[in-house]
Amino acid sequence: MTETMTLSSGMWLHPSLVMIFGALLTPLIRGNAQKFFRVALALLVIYIAFSIEHGIYGQFNVAGMDIVTGRADKLSLAFVYVFSLITLIATIYSLHVKDNIQHVTSMIYAAAAIGVALAGDLMTLYVFWEMMMLASVWLIWRRATPTAYTSGYRYILVHAVSGVLLLAGIVIMYGETGSIAFEQMQTQNLAFYLILIGFLINAAVPPFGAWLPDAYPEATITGAIFLSALTTKTAVYTLIRGFPGTDFLIWMGVIMALWGWFTRFWQTTSVACLLITSSARSDIWLQA
Repeated sequence: MTETMTLSSGMWLHPSLVMIFGALLTPLIRGNAQKFFRVALALLVIYIAFSIEHGIYGQFNVAGMDIVTGRADKLSLAFVYVFSLITLIATIYSLHVKDNIQHVTSMIYAAAAIGVALAGDLMTLYVFWEMMMLASVWLIWRRATPTAYTSGYRYILVHAVSGVLLLAGIVIMYGETGSIAFEQMQTQNLAFYLILIGFLINAAVPPFGAWLPDAYPEATITGAIFLSALTTKTAVYTLIRGFPGTDFLIWMGVIMALWGWFTRFWQTTSVACLLITSSARSDIWLQA
């Protein structure tokens, strides 16, 4: 997949920053005004997302590293559109929920997923990657049950390992190439495999996927919607972007789809069954 990208000199308003700022304002607003504000914020992010033209945005240099906060092409924008629309749907569904922590963390979580999709370099991706982890775990903990707390701790531990592996791969890659550009990984060296495993963990690819059936069913209902819609799908995007044509991913996608299909039969709740099946559908993307 090749596409000519040009540096845009136009105004760049990052949809993730808009959503994060709006999320932090949410607890200051009460009652029906807050419901209207949350829906309006989601609609604003959709408008910004669909207004982005193809190009490179928000490029600057830090300590010799070229940072690109916005790389807009067909692939990245497709995921940005999907994530922003899902955020609106989930926001409308959760209007009845009276829990500011869930509202704030779910919006920050969605903003971080959009940030990953737009990241043109691995360091920007890493920042949003970790932001997703720190925000999403609260959607499990807010269930406020003993199993939710323990599942949340396991969830954050697994995703912290993913982040460590990703960061180690970025450091090694920069040391060897002098670049942190997030493009197709060409050389199958240590950095290649560290970054790949970091992505595979978040994608819940066997044998790294035990965290998903452990954590998702313990989340709040609103949290489960956001989790099933964003975490593995964001990881699938990174695999498509960084490792297209990697043969074993096709077979892993098949295994994941079959595993998700069969494991749903021994889940104890309908919510768990739905979430496992949703994960299996995302694995079809990986095969494609």
